[in-house]
Amino acid sequence: MTEEKLKTYLDFLGYYSDPQKPDYDLLSRLQRRHMLVVPFENFDVFLKRPLRLDSDGIFEKVVLNGRGGYCFELNGLFGELLRALGFSVRAVLARVWLRDPPEVPPRNHLANLVTIGEKDYLTDVGFGGLTSRLPLNIQNPEPVDDGEGLIKVEKIGDYEYMLSRNTRDGWQRQYAFEDKPVYPSDLKTANFYMECHPDSHFVPHRFIGLFTERGRKGLFDNQFSERIGQEVVRKKEVADGAAWLKCLREEFGMELQLSEEEKQRLSGI
Repeated sequence: MTEEKLKTYLDFLGYYSDPQKPDYDLLSRLQRRHMLVVPFENFDVFLKRPLRLDSDGIFEKVVLNGRGGYCFELNGLFGELLRALGFSVRAVLARVWLRDPPEVPPRNHLANLVTIGEKDYLTDVGFGGLTSRLPLNIQNPEPVDDGEGLIKVEKIGDYEYMLSRNTRDGWQRQYAFEDKPVYPSDLKTANFYMECHPDSHFVPHRFIGLFTERGRKGLFDNQFSERIGQEVVRKKEVADGAAWLKCLREEFGMELQLSEEEKQRLSGI
């Protein structure tokens, strides 16, 4: 990542301070800004527009065009940002355990581990729901309050860790990741499944989510919701067509640079 790209990226995130040293404070600030600015969305997958996972392609889509993406895009790009700032970063693949799937899910989620001193921190800007708003020390199994309740990372195997969130219904698993090397071929394979396979929930649905200072907004097909903490405070049904595109603009600040045909398909017409 060039100095010019780095500055553009930081300006886009609204991080105007001069980054000093790659420490936990800087990592936390960058993760928070990323989650507040860049939405989690699957519009290109829904429209069957081939995803670019190279650094230049994701940078153009997210930073220059003001779009979002999903884990392979957002955490891939965020990892490049952290490396450019001097962090030691390695990618990890995870199995998503949300909603308690009946069988062991595949490794189809990308996150990052950042080493600072003697500690390894899980950082993730490409996961929806009740993911952590803070980088988490994977060597510390004690729950941490990140502003939305308690969240923790526990070691469950020789190289495997589980991220869990405390909810009204008790502790709920988010995903399990393995601290093992991840290669470009692993990412291509996992992304191909999520982008193209009919069993992938990214293929038939339209959704976007964006964290706020106190919670998160989301639009799943025609259902909009907003929560503060873990409490849903607003819900509404959004009609297809112009109302759907208006919701994107007003709730998520997104102006889509798509063809008219693509806008119609995405808005449900």
